[in-house]
Amino acid sequence: MEREQRRRQRELERQRKEAEWLTELARAELEVAEYENYIELLQTLHKECSESVDWEKIEADPPAKPVSSSQFAELAEAELKNYKPSFFDRILRRTEKKVHQLEKQILEASEKDREAFTLAEQGYKEKILEWKLAKGVLKKEKSKMQSAFKLFPSAFSELEGLGSRVELSVLSRDSVQVNLYVRTSDIVPKEKKSLLKSGKLSTRPLPLSIRNQVYQDYVCSASLRVVREVLAIVPVAAVLLTVYCKLLNTKTGHLEDQPILSSLLPRQTMETLNFEMLDPSDAFENFTHQVNFKKLGGFSPITPIKI
Repeated sequence: MEREQRRRQRELERQRKEAEWLTELARAELEVAEYENYIELLQTLHKECSESVDWEKIEADPPAKPVSSSQFAELAEAELKNYKPSFFDRILRRTEKKVHQLEKQILEASEKDREAFTLAEQGYKEKILEWKLAKGVLKKEKSKMQSAFKLFPSAFSELEGLGSRVELSVLSRDSVQVNLYVRTSDIVPKEKKSLLKSGKLSTRPLPLSIRNQVYQDYVCSASLRVVREVLAIVPVAAVLLTVYCKLLNTKTGHLEDQPILSSLLPRQTMETLNFEMLDPSDAFENFTHQVNFKKLGGFSPITPIKI
């Protein structure tokens, strides 16, 4: 399900592209709204999550194999069979043309039947795969749980849309390891946009401490989101999370993926949290975690937690 912030961001971007005809005030208001919505989007990734997969329901309800149907063709054939030329059809000598049209509609209806059956077969293949996996997932078989993630790629689409990459590995029947590769702090704007009393747009540098705080919230919000999605897909007891971003390696002078946050997040604790109200950065105080963050220095590399 697409988040409201994401939908609004896309709408604001569309309006900005069409903003040439707007007044200066309207353009300024639009730019400020787009900026504020983007910042909110970065800090609220954790508030949404896909619905939990009900593996017990899936396992108990094997999908029925689709049967080929000719319902559309039969309707079209019935229309031809029941066709009786009208007075004007006969006078204007268009009976033959009308019959030809009805015959053509039968061919089109047959193709529609074939397309409907093809779609039904595709849906059946997806459902039967879920059904076959369900028993193994409920037994907490590692290979089946690993395969389950491939069935729900859209669970991580919002994070990937912001440039993140997710790697998942089932460690045991009760734990999954997640490596989350996030964008660098460049994902946070360097300038703040606001509206002056005069109605003009104000653009000024965003203080480094504020920018780093927004980035910390983004990292922690994305982390909570990916953990929530994992717990919604497989019935494990905990997620071992490590977040990576590109930092300067002073030994080589190159930007390299380095761990900046590591945490063990039990399902039991996650289920007690009010994700609508919590601060994503503060939320990690509820869990065993490793992080080295300073308001002016940002994130520094850490040693990941191991289990």
